[in-house]
Amino acid sequence: MKRIAVALCLVLLVLVCINPAFARRKKKKNHHSGSAGAGVVTAHFKFQRRERMYLYEIPPNAPADKPLPAIVVIHRQGAYAQGVMRYWKNFGRENGIIIISPEAQENSIWKTTTDGAAFLHSVVFEVNKVHPIDPQRVYLFGNQGGGTFATIVGLYDSTFWAATATQDGVVLPNDYYLFKHAAYKEPFFFWYGRKDPRIAYSVVTNEAAAFKAAGFPFDLDIRPFDNGSYEADYSSVNAAVWAFFQKHTLPASIIEAREQANSAAAAKSK
Repeated sequence: MKRIAVALCLVLLVLVCINPAFARRKKKKNHHSGSAGAGVVTAHFKFQRRERMYLYEIPPNAPADKPLPAIVVIHRQGAYAQGVMRYWKNFGRENGIIIISPEAQENSIWKTTTDGAAFLHSVVFEVNKVHPIDPQRVYLFGNQGGGTFATIVGLYDSTFWAATATQDGVVLPNDYYLFKHAAYKEPFFFWYGRKDPRIAYSVVTNEAAAFKAAGFPFDLDIRPFDNGSYEADYSSVNAAVWAFFQKHTLPASIIEAREQANSAAAAKSK
């Protein structure tokens, strides 16, 4: 099986990511410019001294002050933010979900140093300025190489995400050492097309067994006639992912502990 090359750069970013807490809604800022489709906003902001781009869409009829769930969707390697957003935007509108699609600094590869937890947190907080996001219902999804990256982020940044889901994005055994860096046993979901020529069945079942043995809730959804093409079956994938996400919320105690740790780290850095 061809290994998906995700730059872990794991010097390991066991980050205490110092970011502002979820805030009350603020006025839209002028860095939100243009559109990538009906209702989809293209936004830019500075991160690590570089201008970064992401897309988001807020359901049009959502009450202005009602916190909504959010799904951060990670594009596959070699693709762009608008690619995966295309397959999620209608689903978000219909189900009352904020969809956020960040773009990797280099679209050919996701890196923990430039695109990891600190960047993803910052994107979520930027969108939260436009419409309130429920901090107990922030989810992470990726397909193929984006799914591998999402799983890795979900492991070392487990106190931010209520659950993580992937479509045909494998984490191999030499990365299982990341299990010990998960402060919270976050739930994971894996959609696997049995006819995917890139991924052996045994690799997927071994991954599921390893996650479960390490104490992680892990749902493996095997589709016997699916060939692993997200584009061909995205409506079924998205529905299954959302059904899984709806079962899980991030405990309030985890959020409180995270915020206390961030506040302590921020005070120490002054």
